[in-house]
Amino acid sequence: MKQMGRKLMGLAMSLVLLAVLLPGTAKAAEQESPAGLDLTQTEDVTYSYGENGTANWVKSTLTLTLSGDGKIEAEGDNKGITLPAGSQLVVAENAHWTVKGAGSASNAYDGIHVNGDLTLEIKENASLDTAGGNCRTRWGGSGVGVDGGALTAEVAETGSLTAVGGDSSERGGYGIRSGLLHLTNNGTVRAASGKTKDAYSSIGLWSYSGAGTSSISGTGRLLCMGELGITVQKEGIGHPGALKIDGGTVIAVGQSLSGVYMFGGMVTVESGASLTAVGAELGINGAVSGGGKVFQFTAALDADFDSEDIVTDYQSEELDLTGVTETTLYTNVRGGMALWEPGQTSNRLTLNGAKLYGGGGGLLLPAGENEIALLGENSMEDGITLAEGNSNSLTLSGSGSLKLIKMTPEGTHVKPLIGTDGVAIAAPEPGWYATAVAGAGPIGYGGRGIPGSVFREGDGGRYTFQDDDLYFELSYGRENELENKYLLTVRNGYGGGIYPERTSVPVSFIDEDGRTGRWEEQDEDGNMVKAYRTAREFTFPMPGRDVILYYNVEYQPPKPGPTLETGEHRVYLHGYEDGTLRPNGTLTREEAAMIFYNLLDEASREKYETEECPFSDLRAGSWSYKAVCTLANAGLLKGDSGGLYRPGDPVTRAEYVTILTRFEPGTYEGEDLFPDIGKHWARGNINYAASKGWIEGYEDGTFRPDEKITRAEAAAVLNRALLRLPESEDDLLPGRKVFPDNTDPKQWYYLILEEAANPHEYQRKSDGIHESWTKLGARQSEGHKNM
Repeated sequence: MKQMGRKLMGLAMSLVLLAVLLPGTAKAAEQESPAGLDLTQTEDVTYSYGENGTANWVKSTLTLTLSGDGKIEAEGDNKGITLPAGSQLVVAENAHWTVKGAGSASNAYDGIHVNGDLTLEIKENASLDTAGGNCRTRWGGSGVGVDGGALTAEVAETGSLTAVGGDSSERGGYGIRSGLLHLTNNGTVRAASGKTKDAYSSIGLWSYSGAGTSSISGTGRLLCMGELGITVQKEGIGHPGALKIDGGTVIAVGQSLSGVYMFGGMVTVESGASLTAVGAELGINGAVSGGGKVFQFTAALDADFDSEDIVTDYQSEELDLTGVTETTLYTNVRGGMALWEPGQTSNRLTLNGAKLYGGGGGLLLPAGENEIALLGENSMEDGITLAEGNSNSLTLSGSGSLKLIKMTPEGTHVKPLIGTDGVAIAAPEPGWYATAVAGAGPIGYGGRGIPGSVFREGDGGRYTFQDDDLYFELSYGRENELENKYLLTVRNGYGGGIYPERTSVPVSFIDEDGRTGRWEEQDEDGNMVKAYRTAREFTFPMPGRDVILYYNVEYQPPKPGPTLETGEHRVYLHGYEDGTLRPNGTLTREEAAMIFYNLLDEASREKYETEECPFSDLRAGSWSYKAVCTLANAGLLKGDSGGLYRPGDPVTRAEYVTILTRFEPGTYEGEDLFPDIGKHWARGNINYAASKGWIEGYEDGTFRPDEKITRAEAAAVLNRALLRLPESEDDLLPGRKVFPDNTDPKQWYYLILEEAANPHEYQRKSDGIHESWTKLGARQSEGHKNM
């Protein structure tokens, strides 16, 4: 019976065609066309489809007009509609047509196919849904296939075009496949590839632009979905194409690759147009130019993500995601985009230029772990509300910015996030940084930096909202975009941000328990580089480099320690057995200990003197034993990690200065005073000693902290620190002890060593700095013949 039915249907179709071709015959009766509509060799003809659908072909103008409501579903080896090159296909006003190419085991067929140029026009309140046939083994057919020619299409404001590729077990068909494309879309156009195992497996819209530029214009919306959403290239695989978007909204979704793939070519989005590109690997492959809006997302979309999961023209004053359980793309959240990806254990929301305001509910998120990835500038003036749940948490990440403002009509202070007490800030990607501000408004309007207010690569954090917070802003940026600006990170305090050099930045530490500490500069590993003030609030002078400040509440001001004798000018540098001072000889660690021991005032000796020593390599009764033990007891000397003092090793310039600064601990605020101390462990001590005038560098301006200090250099440092400074040989007295290697007054160290090796009384000269000897004193028995 089925075979007989097909024969009768074929006979009836033949009769209809005959009636149309013979002059004077009646209009064809109602008849479907299972073989498809091939007009490449056909004279003028009119076909009827369904109750009122007609397809009218005029060969002289190569124009096919579809009117009424009709459906063409090809069978066998047929495309839905086949037109000759240069044809025009018009879907008349109020017409609604469905066209589908035939399926096949090996090669499926296009819904609409032209070998050459095609002009397509869809009038007001008209629609055309075209699909390629399905294929069981190879490629599905294209919804629209224009081979070797250009596709020029125009869709009216209330018109729509849907072109879907056929499904296949190997590779789906294209939604739209053409040469150069010129689409004027004032309505709605959807181009989607076919699928393989329920996932897009081809290209939504593929244009071979050749030497020209494919274009999309108008005021409507174009949605392209596929493995690649949109691909534009010159003839030949891998040649970069050119695409210009003059108007409207274009949304391109690449489920497994890219939203837009240009083979490195250029996408120009002009002012007034917008492009949203979502891809599993990247949003856009190619360069982007123009003044229009461009939104790029990277997201691994579910295999079942489809056009019904895209909410277009979202205009609500709130975005309520508490009941949305499927991945959803919102394409116009007050001019921006939002991609919602719910999961079993955590949810992710990507925002790009989204803004919610106007007294609505803001952004509503479900209970559980939520992450907001930021792209572009986003604003939630009505805050974010998390549904009640035991595991409420929110993490912010990405490369954009987010402003949260939450104010009641009464002006009461309200936390910007409701349902959680804070927000986690994800560590920026390599080459990025993030800044955060909270308070009553932006910086300068009641806002303050949050603890750790600048976050760098691998350095995330968390902010706990305060009851008086009305404002929160987080911004991600690229470090290479900071021109003449530097990052101030404030850990355990407020005030960080991005500032030019020489900016006076107020920083503060707020603690309900009233704890105090000290501001310290740290390196990236948390080691102190420089100490600043102990006041909880102070103005920090921004240098021309990135800085990390930390308020250390563990710091306690040093207790009074040992002091050096400043009134009595006793001998502290003794000679050797041969009577020499050896000014250019190196100073050993035990000799350094003896120098400082010789200069201890009587109160310090009485308090700290001991012969109990913590160092295992120091022999009891040796000439330096008491000196080393006493200074170690006073906290002035430290051994190595193995508990050894190494008394015979030479002392470096940095080590010697560090011992001296332990008698008078202090801090220095400002730039390094020597170019070669950088991240040296003694940088703070060296800067402080230099700021006090105790040390000087070499002629080239360096300090050379790790070089061995000479005996003359050691004496010069102490003479400056203790203000033991004769100005010339006339300030000395005859009868002083003479050393055979210190007899030349022209040597820079001559006066220094005479002062260190001869006891004397003195008077201060009128300049308040230099001295003149008044009487020689007896040489002290303390010390050692080798000092």
